[in-house]
Amino acid sequence: MMKTIGIVTFTTGDNFGQRLQNLALQQTLLSFKCKTFTIRKRDFRLTNRYWVKRRIKALFDKDMEAFILRHACFENFDNKFVQYYGDNISLNHIPKGLTRDFDAFIAGSDQVWNPNSADVDDINFLTFANDAQKFSYAASLAVDCIPKEKEEEFRRRLAGYQSISLRESNLEDKIRELSKAKVCTVLDPTLLLSSEEWTQYECKPRWYMGQKYILKYFLGAEDDKQLLRIAKEKELPVIDIMDKRSESYISGPSEFIYLIHNADYIVTDSYHGTIFSLLFKKKFALVQRKDLISSMNSRFKTLFQSLDIPFEHTSLESLVNNRILDYDGIVCDRLQIEKEKSLQYLNDIVANIKSSN
Repeated sequence: MMKTIGIVTFTTGDNFGQRLQNLALQQTLLSFKCKTFTIRKRDFRLTNRYWVKRRIKALFDKDMEAFILRHACFENFDNKFVQYYGDNISLNHIPKGLTRDFDAFIAGSDQVWNPNSADVDDINFLTFANDAQKFSYAASLAVDCIPKEKEEEFRRRLAGYQSISLRESNLEDKIRELSKAKVCTVLDPTLLLSSEEWTQYECKPRWYMGQKYILKYFLGAEDDKQLLRIAKEKELPVIDIMDKRSESYISGPSEFIYLIHNADYIVTDSYHGTIFSLLFKKKFALVQRKDLISSMNSRFKTLFQSLDIPFEHTSLESLVNNRILDYDGIVCDRLQIEKEKSLQYLNDIVANIKSSN
């Protein structure tokens, strides 16, 4: 009998990586012949009232107008590709029959266990589920250490997990200690799909006219001096998909994939910007985010170590000098090894799920 799995991850905020990792885990589980649905947490950003207010504001505010148009791209992506459960969930509203509708729940990926995030609560740890239904895939804490005062809370929230996998390796031992479960580190779900598979979900932006370009994707504060110097040397325009004053801002996850796929060069401070640059074998530079706390670097450290990529090979200087990673050699070989391990982890979850239907 086909098993039914619920994914609990972040679903609001119009973040490219967030939506794409959700889709990747969904599609991978579907490939294991599992019915798969993402369970949305109740959020004020999902209400009609929230969007009506913003549409009214957009009549007088250009930035808000751009925000609304961009959100429409994300909505279109969700409607086309993401399968959602029929009811939303919150601490005060656990749908009747939820645990009977699913054979298992998976927490992840993304920073669903970040102890410093206001968006993280018991729901992200699956405390509503029966112990036999609790699993995680590439859950991220995004910190170097769990604050001492939150260890007991984590111990309570992690009780009963059948198996746990993390996105970053730095807290494996601590999570193992607190949960008493089997713990390992796996790839971000976006790396479980090939570049060829990702092209199925790409969409050419309406505003794109076919020119060559450098793609800029920064989530934090940035200094454009070096980037502008590179653009001048390469004689290429810069497309900045986070600039609300530019039409390029009107892009959703599908447009994001297209822009990565077709860029001549990419400059980013983003984790998923880096991953998709690697998947599409691009010349890219990873720039240290100025407002990024040092603990957030663990995600890049784990990623680069798993793929045997030296940090210096992803610098702006390497981009200037046209240094290219050995995509068809070391990177490809390492990715395949890590991918097989991660897929085996998910296969073991599916094999050990006891069907309740």
